[in-house]
Amino acid sequence: MVSLFKAERWRVISSCNGTGASQTSADVKIRVQGRQVHTAAEGAGPVDALANALRKALADFYPEIDRIKLVDYVVHIKDSESGTSAIVQVVIRMVLEEDNHIAIFESANILEASWNALVEGLTTLISRRREQ
Repeated sequence: MVSLFKAERWRVISSCNGTGASQTSADVKIRVQGRQVHTAAEGAGPVDALANALRKALADFYPEIDRIKLVDYVVHIKDSESGTSAIVQVVIRMVLEEDNHIAIFESANILEASWNALVEGLTTLISRRREQ
């Protein structure tokens, strides 16, 4: 897989206020085409916030990213006896017009597995488009 950028750091913050409403934001720091880019975004949840921040960071370099859609996101528990520390498998499917890609990653950290799947999906679809 071609690397379009190097992830230097990502972070997610989720909180809940006194009314029970939750808020989630993420920030990412990446190096793309020799430049360091640091962006932040909010989302409906932690994975959405990560995806929004990553898309925002890459948009100036790869404008086709706005046309890539996440159409499926599934989490499987690999070892249910481990409870909340179980390894999870994240499976995502992304599409860019007629092209699609499925990415699968496993980790005990659901956000790490989700981040890796998002990165692979976006990178693969952008790379394929640029090779055409």
